[in-house]
Amino acid sequence: MHLAKELTPLTLESIGLNFGGKDHATVLYANNIISNLIKKDSDVLNQILEIKDHLKNL
Repeated sequence: MHLAKELTPLTLESIGLNFGGKDHATVLYANNIISNLIKKDSDVLNQILEIKDHLKNL
């Protein structure tokens, strides 16, 4: 959800629908959790960067 929010122009509602009909608040909560983890844990940051790099190569 975090990457969908970051990398697409989709609304929170649209992202939620694409993740099994989740509420927009669930998407926002998930995004905030990952954003906070990225700030605190360099391993999480590196994983996110690696995923983004893989997506660029698709």
